[in-house]
Amino acid sequence: MVELADAMDQKVQAKHTKIERVSFPLIHAMNALHLEVGLKQGFFNLPLLIPGKLQTDAARGECVFFSYSCSIFFLTHSRPLVSVVVKIPLKSPSAGVGGGIMTGKEIVRLAFELKPVPRIPVTLVAGAAWAVHRAGKTLAQIKNDPDQIADVFIRYYRQCRQDLLWTGSNFLNYPIHFLGCALKDDSSDSPALEGSAIKSLDELDQLRIEKVVQHPTMQAILRSYQRIADAIGKETLIMPTNWAPFTFAARILGVENTMMATISEPDRLNRLIRFATDLIWALVEQVLVHEDIPGVIFSDPVASGDLISPPTFRDFSAPALKDLVARTRARGKYAMIHICGNTSKILEDVLEIGPHCFSLENKVPLKTAKEILGGKVCVAGNVSPTGAFLNGKPEEVLAEARACLETWGNDPGYILTVGCDFAKNVPLENIMALMSLKSEG
Repeated sequence: MVELADAMDQKVQAKHTKIERVSFPLIHAMNALHLEVGLKQGFFNLPLLIPGKLQTDAARGECVFFSYSCSIFFLTHSRPLVSVVVKIPLKSPSAGVGGGIMTGKEIVRLAFELKPVPRIPVTLVAGAAWAVHRAGKTLAQIKNDPDQIADVFIRYYRQCRQDLLWTGSNFLNYPIHFLGCALKDDSSDSPALEGSAIKSLDELDQLRIEKVVQHPTMQAILRSYQRIADAIGKETLIMPTNWAPFTFAARILGVENTMMATISEPDRLNRLIRFATDLIWALVEQVLVHEDIPGVIFSDPVASGDLISPPTFRDFSAPALKDLVARTRARGKYAMIHICGNTSKILEDVLEIGPHCFSLENKVPLKTAKEILGGKVCVAGNVSPTGAFLNGKPEEVLAEARACLETWGNDPGYILTVGCDFAKNVPLENIMALMSLKSEG
């Protein structure tokens, strides 16, 4: 029997007070317990620090039990919680740097390198609209201040505790704006481009990389990544996000014109894609110098299998992605690629491109992705961002996420996450339900 004396009272913020169950996974190195409270109308992860000593009976094998008494104080009133029965797995966590519990950053590194992990890494794809909305800001209000931008993302991490943090996901259209495209950024949503930077490929020679790189707002955005890394880069793996070259080119020229150019003007379109590749790298190399920015993400939604064929992908998207992945690897950094939609038919091409990690949407069967990429490229996915995660209950999110874990199994090289960016009105309870699976590894 395990006994715990002198449990302390802890003020806990929650919006429901009817407790249905509690369970505590043991965190050995911190001498603390993590409180998982299942509520009728929500699911919360709440920290509860417990002083005193833990005594375990290792002869019990996989689990032991203890009971204690304490009170949990809510904002409005308190309810006593007594004689809680707790089941603790006797499983020592893998040691991280300095011999303590491994950080999320360290665990994601292992996943990227296809090595065994002590628990499943869990993250969120993008999420800047959610974070900016939670901060009560608009993009226009924060875009010129690196401290305000950084504060939004740091708060986002502090609230959700994802193992990998996509920074800058709502700022991807600003470089297009600096090239001459009108933009609307008066909300927390991703700034909407109004038109294109050029009307035809005849204007290609008018584009200048320095117009983007030297723009004061662009510099503020880049500096914000470094400040985020300064603050939390030892805890979570910081990955700045950029459009991939094909999507970047489609934003410059317009998606419809780009699709037409794949047929009518392939050579000049490839010139535009090369310009986009060099511009992206001019931005990326400014942030990769930071020791706690260990990699970069290239997002290529216009390369989706829902928009273009595999041959078109191979002709226009894949070569530029392969170029950027090679440049990133040459710096000793991690390269991650995200492509929206159904990418099942280009998974073999992903192997040829060679990123450390491929983030896929839930349209791709995870079993198919594992068959092709497993053991060769880390896979991130595959919970739908528009199903239960957006409109359902926490237990539905957990069921979908656990189905992903069951499909992948115990093999390394997997990160649990949603299949794409998610809406700003996703309930916090659903996010925290997904994050709670970090404790089940």
